[in-house]
Amino acid sequence: MPDMTGGEAVVATLQVLSIDTVFGIPSVHNLPIVDAMTDLAAPRLVVVRHEQGAAHMADGFYRATGRVAAALTSTGPGAANSITGLWEAYHAGSPLLTITGQIATRWLDRGHGQLHEVDHQPEFLGAVVKRVFRVERVADIPDVLTRAAHLSVRGRPGPVAVEIPIDLQYQRDTVEIPRLPWPGLEAPSEEEVRAAVRLIGESRSIVIWAGGGAVRSGAGPRLQTLAERTGAVIVTSTNGRGAVDELHPQVAGAFTTDPAVRAYLEDADLWIGVGTRFRYDATAEWAIKPPRRLIHINVDRAARDRSYRSDLFVAADARLAIDAIVKALPDGNREVSDMVGRLHQEPRERAYDRLGPWRPVAEAIAESIADQGILVCDATIPAYAFGNRVVPVRHRHGFLYPTTAAIGPGLPLAIGAQVGAPERPVILLAGDGGFLLDVGDLATAARYRVPVVFVVFNDHAYGILKRVQEREFGRLHGVQLNAPDFVKLAEAFGMRALHARSAAGFRDRLREAVALREPVLLEMDMSEIGPVPLGGGRPAAAESERDRTRG
Repeated sequence: MPDMTGGEAVVATLQVLSIDTVFGIPSVHNLPIVDAMTDLAAPRLVVVRHEQGAAHMADGFYRATGRVAAALTSTGPGAANSITGLWEAYHAGSPLLTITGQIATRWLDRGHGQLHEVDHQPEFLGAVVKRVFRVERVADIPDVLTRAAHLSVRGRPGPVAVEIPIDLQYQRDTVEIPRLPWPGLEAPSEEEVRAAVRLIGESRSIVIWAGGGAVRSGAGPRLQTLAERTGAVIVTSTNGRGAVDELHPQVAGAFTTDPAVRAYLEDADLWIGVGTRFRYDATAEWAIKPPRRLIHINVDRAARDRSYRSDLFVAADARLAIDAIVKALPDGNREVSDMVGRLHQEPRERAYDRLGPWRPVAEAIAESIADQGILVCDATIPAYAFGNRVVPVRHRHGFLYPTTAAIGPGLPLAIGAQVGAPERPVILLAGDGGFLLDVGDLATAARYRVPVVFVVFNDHAYGILKRVQEREFGRLHGVQLNAPDFVKLAEAFGMRALHARSAAGFRDRLREAVALREPVLLEMDMSEIGPVPLGGGRPAAAESERDRTRG
């Protein structure tokens, strides 16, 4: 067994786990780990400017690649700063390993006020991760990190946290690093498969409802086959976008609240929910009536009957379950109804038409994303109007957004996605308000030449809140913003910056920005073209609350 410091043991374990990227900030409580990564190709350290960004980037890295990354913070303030990013990853079902330093073991839990000491750190981390681990000996570091990493992907994936006291990072010991395979996937039982085939055989109009679990598992090709065999239409949650190419003729996409799609859902014989929790946004806050029968496939047993009662619940990996069902179906494809074809085409076209003068902007984004790009949407009006469901997503890792509806995560999510998939274009849609929440990490993009195109739609306001205030109160307070000169701001970070005011100018500047293959900020001044109509997308949270309160 090799002799090494605790910091070296951390890095050696990450290597064995094939975790090749760490996003983080050096601190007096993690310097031995930072030092152990010096001159290494893997794991590489990507130094960020805020610990929240570190967690978001590790999340974005996973969503763009399917590979686990790590976030590295200090104890106390650094760990606290990471909370929003961990919360987002938890809700999105993204596995990541966050490693935080801790004060020396001799002072732990004694409340003496050591540097960066915080009482009950495991408790506040525990609110947003699957589990918090604390290392007690140098020799335990590999085992604890391995168990934590494996837990992050077991069942419903999510973040985990490991605290490593600073004295253990410096100490030396003989260390054995386990070489264990990552956890296997849970398969359905033969009885569950037979029951699913029976329900499918008894149903004529079938809806496949794909969620984030279908994306994570890579179930898309088998979902497409299942749809073709059964004549089903495929709808998705926002988190499930890209599970199947949205240009496939049987995919209606994330238009579950479109009146025509909703009517079809409510009249269907059978839904097959795959890796979805039937969240509030996709179900119009569960106002969409349940089907006559429901097969719910979800690796998380706690999801059973949470939103809709299931006739058959299959606690299994989405890809394995759908593969087994497809293999058990009778040979031959059912005829696809004309209505399924209409649900594929008409809701998206209606949504495009409602955009008015903003339609060319949405089409320019679709053109630039094409079939290989990654679209990242922050919580902003253009995302609600066209980014979150109108612009087609063509592949499994093609769409990222804040599942918590938080503003600000888009910028670091996009950087993490681009670090993980450097060969593919990444375009971020953000508003001027949300963009400034994590703007410091433009320095990260500039330093590592991460070629994200950061599109900032500037209306000098928290746009959705401004609209709600105008309508509900007839006056504004706290929602009008003093935006910086975004072009000069980007140039101050050492980045290229472009500016557009019209739809035609936006298309030209976006093409230019994507072609540069370097970090570029593109500011879209909204004053000339006017407000973005919201009729083409699901309502923002503020809009939903107004309607619910009145109802």
